[in-house]
Amino acid sequence: MKPWMIAHHGHIQAAEKACAAISDYADFIPVCESAPLPAFNAIELTVDPAVDGLRISVGECCGDSQHILLTGRDETHLLYAVSDFRNLYLPQARNAGEHQPVYYLRDLFNVPFPPFEHVSRARIAHRGIWLWGYTLYDYRRFIDNMASLKLNTLILWNDVLPGNIRQVIDYAHQNGVQLFLGFAWGWDPHMPPRITDELCERVFHQVVRTYEEQYAGLNCDGVYFQTFTEGMPEVLEGTPVIDAAVALVNRIGRHLMDGHPSLKLLFGLHAGCALSRLNSLKALDGRISILWEDAGAFPYAYVPEKTEGFEETLRLTEKLCALRPGFGAVLKGVTALNWNTFEHQRGSFMLGAQGQRFLRRRTAEKQEILRQLQAAWLKNAHYARDVIRRMPEDAVVTCLAEDGMFEEKVNLPVALYAAMLWDGDKPMEQLLYETAMRTDVDFV
Repeated sequence: MKPWMIAHHGHIQAAEKACAAISDYADFIPVCESAPLPAFNAIELTVDPAVDGLRISVGECCGDSQHILLTGRDETHLLYAVSDFRNLYLPQARNAGEHQPVYYLRDLFNVPFPPFEHVSRARIAHRGIWLWGYTLYDYRRFIDNMASLKLNTLILWNDVLPGNIRQVIDYAHQNGVQLFLGFAWGWDPHMPPRITDELCERVFHQVVRTYEEQYAGLNCDGVYFQTFTEGMPEVLEGTPVIDAAVALVNRIGRHLMDGHPSLKLLFGLHAGCALSRLNSLKALDGRISILWEDAGAFPYAYVPEKTEGFEETLRLTEKLCALRPGFGAVLKGVTALNWNTFEHQRGSFMLGAQGQRFLRRRTAEKQEILRQLQAAWLKNAHYARDVIRRMPEDAVVTCLAEDGMFEEKVNLPVALYAAMLWDGDKPMEQLLYETAMRTDVDFV
């Protein structure tokens, strides 16, 4: 075989990730910016707007010559192509399928690669993770792992804005990740017993002031918010909770969007207070998307074993998707906060700046929980896949993945969830096989 080189055509970030992928199997691969040299086999990195998503093309080996093309419709999808080449194609290419001197494994980059042609695109447009910001312990590695799984939306909820939030936003954007910042629009675990005009007036002024003073000057992609819907009955002291919430959200949202026309708003809505009054949500401003929580059994439930009532959950999902444009969801069943030890943030902090010793210790503490969740997803992942398949392509679908050490280990449940958002129409056994073969997934 000829030696290999990377022809990156100026796509430096993709070339760096390609070099990292190849370093798993080869000590050194030279790079060039232009067309590959004739004396080399080439991994060529290109952007082509005509490609619908990403493309991986591994040509037939002719003599000692072979060509690999990694393409995306834009820079982000080129990064996805490199990620899939590393995490999906190379592990399968290395599997010789027979007992050889290297025991089932091909000596990649020294023997021909199996021919391969693959074009794929996202099943769901906005694919993400939701978490309280203080449980993000290394923002660079967290975002790197999101990009590796082709996740492109991160929602961070904070009591207080982190001191390095601009750096976090910039790093997210460099990796094709939209970042939404979350804060309360009247959400409070100790709500007063009545929703009064005075309460709504106070919340309106507080939210407008907070946004203008803290968020308007940031380059984030929008705001996620919650108001008084979590754990609330449908009617409180004679007032329909969802009607009051819609009125307040419309008032605040319209005021902010009139002053900031490009502002995107995501309304985190707990389903329990709205199920018999869904028509009230048709009055919600059409520019505001709803992200539904607690809308039934797993994957809306915190515990992936809770599948009782799943058929009703499917029907409710279909109803919510058809209710109005701007459907979204916060799915669960991965990791969540320990509310027994939870404390609100007392002041500004540096987000995702913990050291390696902390990460190793915290990851070790989470092993038993991650093992339990992994086993449950191996059993029940098809429930999540069936719900996601009901969702429209333009949905905003996020997963509550708090305090799960995702920056240190990509666990199987999050990787499977990400695969469903991209390739959700594949058979479940194929999704499980491909996810289990990924080099970036850690089994507990």
